[in-house]
Amino acid sequence: MNYRNSNFMKKNFSPIVLFVYNRSWHTRQTVESLLANELANESDLIIFADGPKDEKDFFMVGEVRNYIKTIVGFRSVTINESPKNKGLANSVIDGVTEVVSKYGRIIVIEDDMVTSPYFLRFMNDALELYENEDKVISIHGYMYPVKEQLPETFFLRGADCWGWATWKRGWDLFEPNPHKLLNQFDRELKKKFNFNNSFPFHKMLKNQALGKIDSWAIRWYASAFIKNKLTLYPGESLLKNIGMDNSGTHCTNNDVYLINIDCKKDQNLTRVDISEDQQSKKIISSFLKKLYRMKTKKRKIKEFFKKIVPQRILNLLRTGAHTVYSGDYDSWSEARQLCSGYNQDNIVQKVAAAIGKVVAGEAVFERDSVLFHHEEYNWPLVNTLLKAARENNNELYVLDFGGSLGSTYFQNRKIFKSMNSLKWCIVEQENFVKIGIERFQTGELFFYKNIDLCLNENKINVVLLSDVLQYLEKPYVILEELKNVKADYLIIDRTFVFKERTHSRLCIQKVPPVIYKASYPIWIFGRETLENCLADKYLKIAEFDSISGQILIKKPSCEAIDKCFIFKRKPNV
Repeated sequence: MNYRNSNFMKKNFSPIVLFVYNRSWHTRQTVESLLANELANESDLIIFADGPKDEKDFFMVGEVRNYIKTIVGFRSVTINESPKNKGLANSVIDGVTEVVSKYGRIIVIEDDMVTSPYFLRFMNDALELYENEDKVISIHGYMYPVKEQLPETFFLRGADCWGWATWKRGWDLFEPNPHKLLNQFDRELKKKFNFNNSFPFHKMLKNQALGKIDSWAIRWYASAFIKNKLTLYPGESLLKNIGMDNSGTHCTNNDVYLINIDCKKDQNLTRVDISEDQQSKKIISSFLKKLYRMKTKKRKIKEFFKKIVPQRILNLLRTGAHTVYSGDYDSWSEARQLCSGYNQDNIVQKVAAAIGKVVAGEAVFERDSVLFHHEEYNWPLVNTLLKAARENNNELYVLDFGGSLGSTYFQNRKIFKSMNSLKWCIVEQENFVKIGIERFQTGELFFYKNIDLCLNENKINVVLLSDVLQYLEKPYVILEELKNVKADYLIIDRTFVFKERTHSRLCIQKVPPVIYKASYPIWIFGRETLENCLADKYLKIAEFDSISGQILIKKPSCEAIDKCFIFKRKPNV
């Protein structure tokens, strides 16, 4: 739908308020989609950037703040940076209250909402059209992916939270105290609040009162519902949520909300009857009921497996993390004699088969030949790659040392689409390189037998070692060689280090047969020794728990944990 109504055009459009935190890629997608709106250059953008929760968040929060300072294309850009972490709920409540009190109306969006080019037009026209209708509390931009045909626009009781707008008179009705809201529900009102018992919204409100969740949205919905106020919805969604990828505070992997926002029709926004559309509510209730049943079924399956399967095996299946380690060997050769090794042909073939399914679209990505069917990103790693590209004319040239057949590339390739140029260069064992060149090499993905061959053809700005350094016989020799690549960034991801011990330990890792049958030597590094190896040319700028979050050894004196380290090259070295 292309919403147009020249009768409602104003010189001063509603300010857009954007709430951001630590997701730079999502924030960029949100902003770029807003900039594609025809009213962007006539609209004021006001950004509220929440502060980091802890030291681990400083890097990603900093990346977001660096990006938002570069935003242009709106009539004005105002940035509000909180020195402390408020949390999403408090950020939204404080930010909306401040802006709507000053401007009288507001369009609200979070950092994972990709909008249609007609989103701003629809929101502004609707704000103007229903400004003086006391029964109408807000405008909403998202609509569920229901199969049935909905009206062009219609009203539902309550309020919503994915791309919305309101006036000061509407936000003045917001009640932040969940206990006051709960006291106003009787049995019949509770049923209606739950969309005719199709979804447990009342339970969410109770959880808010109990402190189990912290949601401004459920309180906004309840505040509007109790006052019997209405929200205007579009029949076709004008935005989609890209945050259902485990990257957000309240978001998990889920594609049931995904929607196509390729709007093609021209459509005038016209007034409709200001009453709840019962037929539309029935359609949405049916969708929510199916959604809740699906969630309940998935939860029960998860709980069942938790009872019968050890947690470490669940972690193994989820992350591909290896969990069986033994020994403390004096030399690599001693440990190697007791292992099968990694260059067995059956391993290569199994990884190749998994990558083939990813390329064919049968899975999203693979790790250690284990297939994953939902997007899952290592955001510290992704943000570093995006940062390196931005500092290099939006061009990224990665030397992925020990990168298998492209596991990390395929996992994150969706993120790289907006880059001006990308070359992902994998340096691997000869058997991997052979099959990589034959089956998977493209204009972006390349395979090399050694570092020199890679450098002869490419100028690298990121060196990546993901789940590989600990499997090298002489890891510090390789690090010395990789330091001389002179890449802007060097990332060591998914690597076990001791929390306190300064010296390394050499073990044998046995891969569980559910992945493939193999064993090989593995180093557990002393943190200080590892960091000192790079200190002459690189500065550690961030450190995170790796995506597996696995703790290898739990004894306090020698605890080891899977970590990600990000190093930036020192100037003039």
